[in-house]
Amino acid sequence: METRILYSTILKIGTSKLFSTILNFINIGLLIEILGPSEYGLFSGFFALLTWVFIFDLGISKGMRNYLTESLLTDDKYSIRSLISTTYISTFLFSIIILFGFWLALNSFESFKNLIINGSEVNKNLALIFGFIMLTKITLGCLNQIYFASQKSEYNSYILTSINTCFFVSLCILKHLNIQNVIYTSICYGGCLITVYFIFTLMYFIKHSEYVPHINFFNSRLVRKIINGGLKIIYIQFFFFLFIGLDRFFAISYISNFEAARLDVIMKLAGVILFPWSIISQPLWSAYKKASAENNFKWIKSIYSKILLFFAGIILISGILFLLFDVLILVWLTNPIFFSATEKLLALLLILSIMWCNIHYDLLFGLEKYKLGIISVSIGLIIKLIVLSLNNNQWSVSVILSSSILAYLTFNVICPIFINKYLRNAE
Repeated sequence: METRILYSTILKIGTSKLFSTILNFINIGLLIEILGPSEYGLFSGFFALLTWVFIFDLGISKGMRNYLTESLLTDDKYSIRSLISTTYISTFLFSIIILFGFWLALNSFESFKNLIINGSEVNKNLALIFGFIMLTKITLGCLNQIYFASQKSEYNSYILTSINTCFFVSLCILKHLNIQNVIYTSICYGGCLITVYFIFTLMYFIKHSEYVPHINFFNSRLVRKIINGGLKIIYIQFFFFLFIGLDRFFAISYISNFEAARLDVIMKLAGVILFPWSIISQPLWSAYKKASAENNFKWIKSIYSKILLFFAGIILISGILFLLFDVLILVWLTNPIFFSATEKLLALLLILSIMWCNIHYDLLFGLEKYKLGIISVSIGLIIKLIVLSLNNNQWSVSVILSSSILAYLTFNVICPIFINKYLRNAE
């Protein structure tokens, strides 16, 4: 039963993801054409920060996910509404505090200010715009975790596809009006994201009116329970964010906007090999949690074995992509940006490292085994900082990519050993 549901969900996600991925590449081409490589590099830095925005809610919505999965299994409607209400209210309050802290850091701490805005008024305005988008996304993004817990991961793909479609229309309008301004472009993206999330949230709670968040269902004791589990998840994911999420800002601050654009483009194209995995992985965490709650470790082992075979296939695909890299760049971009063989190889190795990592942290989170992940990502961050400090005066795209690969290495070696041992002893 679990396998049939999983395959059905994957098929729905795949259809939506394919359309969304095509749109995403078209949008990047339009952005580079409208803004130019340098301004696009600046936009991509803030966009990368927004992509990782889920880590800034202190783990509230992530922590809610496993508890909500369990409550949905027992159809405990009071518990479900209490979890959803507590999560939305707490997340909204924390998001306001975080936005205020972000604004305060921009105006008070020179090192943070230099990294994010680099002395530019345009950068500061961009930071404030994306900060507001982050506030809204943190709260409305709770819907993503509700869909995951409900085994309805395909709706998260529909949300992403809708945002990309809306942004594509906005970019076409900007191009037609000859508006080449990174501020207006960012406002358009924020408007698309907020509008789509608001519509999907409204649709969900119209259909499930019994779960509409309400202050009367807020439970302060639940906050501590949710955060206790969520903080462990968020600690690990925050360190993963530090592995690669700030790389574009490093490039902007210590190399140039153009090199930040090159870094973004090479990661986007190398990331094509993650497309099949992005389809498969969305429902896995909650599926693992559900199977674990039912002591169905035989199913977990079966899926894990199939995923490892799938990863071997992705390695072969990455070799083909390496050979076709320059051809695809020429097809994709009006103003091509080219890369050395070393840069292409490192980018593909990093993407494979990320996928190998995702395979195993989905299992760790589903099984609620966090300690090893916390230790290994802490070591990984230290390794990354050492590599960057040793090359302080010779930073390049290759150095940044290498530091990220080495950052993932500890987790990618230790955690698979632990998971295999755990699954062998599970039954």
